[in-house]
Amino acid sequence: MSEDEEPRNPKYVTSLQCISKQTNCSSDFKDELRTIKKALVGDDMRGGIVKDMGDLKSKLSLAKTVLLPIALSVVSALLVAWAVTGFNIG
Repeated sequence: MSEDEEPRNPKYVTSLQCISKQTNCSSDFKDELRTIKKALVGDDMRGGIVKDMGDLKSKLSLAKTVLLPIALSVVSALLVAWAVTGFNIG
């Protein structure tokens, strides 16, 4: 059988068909990998999901360092006032 002939049994493929399929899969895989990388870090390695997570983390740390102490001081002031009044409600 020459290289140009198709095999008669469909469970066999020629080496050219195998190489062609492998090349196509390899290029598809590289394209998908490029897409995933772009989504994670962006085109310039400063964006994407990584940047979004960093921004979110900085906003949450701001809430922890500013809002949480204020809320705790207000709650503790209310508890002290309640205790000073003899734990009376109303």
